[in-house]
Amino acid sequence: LDFLEKYKDRYDYVHAKDFAIGKIGKTWEARPIEFAPVGEGNLDWAPIIELCKSNNVQSYAIEQDDCYGRDPFDCVKSSFDYLKKAGVPYYVVGNGSNLLVSDAGYRGVIIQLYSRFAGYEILHDNCESAVDKADVIYIRVQSGMSIIKLASIVAGYSLSGMEFASGIPGSIGGGIMMNAGAYGGEMKDIVVCASIMDEDGNIRKLDNKELEFGYRTSVLRPGKDIVIDVVIALHPGNQTEIRGRMAEIAASRKEKQPLEYPSAGSTFKRPEGYFAGKLISDAGLKGFTCGGACVSEKHAGFVVNKGN
Repeated sequence: LDFLEKYKDRYDYVHAKDFAIGKIGKTWEARPIEFAPVGEGNLDWAPIIELCKSNNVQSYAIEQDDCYGRDPFDCVKSSFDYLKKAGVPYYVVGNGSNLLVSDAGYRGVIIQLYSRFAGYEILHDNCESAVDKADVIYIRVQSGMSIIKLASIVAGYSLSGMEFASGIPGSIGGGIMMNAGAYGGEMKDIVVCASIMDEDGNIRKLDNKELEFGYRTSVLRPGKDIVIDVVIALHPGNQTEIRGRMAEIAASRKEKQPLEYPSAGSTFKRPEGYFAGKLISDAGLKGFTCGGACVSEKHAGFVVNKGN
């Protein structure tokens, strides 16, 4: 019910568990709907696609609570297989915090790997004893985990190395894809290896070097490669100092960045030897608007939304 209520005004048709609420023509109606597994738990996309085509449903949101006992990424692969065979375009996103989407929307299926794909595992029998005895602690994290949430979790274990990322509002998968970074740190500094699924469902493991991290880039191809999970390496530290550094970063972000407005994050990459925000400010473009889009007066590197 929470899912239905949250999304019913954004989509023509919203589907959670065994019920859907949809706008067919000009009439809203709630109804039970068949959304059962097919064969080995593959999701049955056929009735959804048929409903969308036959009733001119422009947008349809589905919440999937479980994968009928299967690995969730198996369900993702099954969905890819079906959608490709059916000729339906699809695009995979994480939290979506670094995306700017056209007003025209996307004519296809958006698959979001976020909170349902957010497990983690400390690769030791006992974390507390491991912190006492080891110089490096390894953690395996699923790609849908929030970067901010993971930074808080590892701080709770007195593990240092993710303080720089404590304010990055994205998912681990997206962070690996673009080598997210801030305040002197980048994902490449902590990543040991990552498991990657390609567009054909093949899974391979790439180490840090093979990921070819660069400035906000990696070897991974947006829309074609999907991060399944990643192993990161952190170091034992002093929890008070770790949380103190995170608090400093949070205060700095609040002071310098336009967090009071919606945006897709820092808009431009930094030109070599320069700062994008300063160049835009020097051009006299702070506050420049076009419709609801506005170059932030607080930080010219952000284009914020002051409209609707």
